[in-house]
Amino acid sequence: MDEEDLSWMIKQAEEELQILEAQHPNRFGYLKMELRSFIHGETEKPSPPYFPKSFVSYRDGYYSSMSNSSATTQASSNRKRKVSEIQNQEANPESTNRNFPRLNQWMERVDAAIERAEACLQKIQEIKRSFADD
Repeated sequence: MDEEDLSWMIKQAEEELQILEAQHPNRFGYLKMELRSFIHGETEKPSPPYFPKSFVSYRDGYYSSMSNSSATTQASSNRKRKVSEIQNQEANPESTNRNFPRLNQWMERVDAAIERAEACLQKIQEIKRSFADD
């Protein structure tokens, strides 16, 4: 692999990382960490430590305390309502298409972004393996 191909892949990884951070700031921490590792590992710069907010939330028992607390704000009520709408959508897909067209479009965009990110991660892992084999 020549220098030009490597710099192109690093640039692509940086772009994907920026997209993920902009669209999903609190999700896909592992994928973001892998992208950072690839970017900084290939350019031989020290990688800054990365501790996503979601990591801290899991460690502090955020989700267990969230299920025990009552909805005290409009935001938490809206979040619970949205979760129940998604659960209803999974139970009855025909009514979903009529009632939630924007949600379906959003979910399709999210799925497409996840597929792109997974493909990028797979390419990164293949490149890492090829470097390890050399």
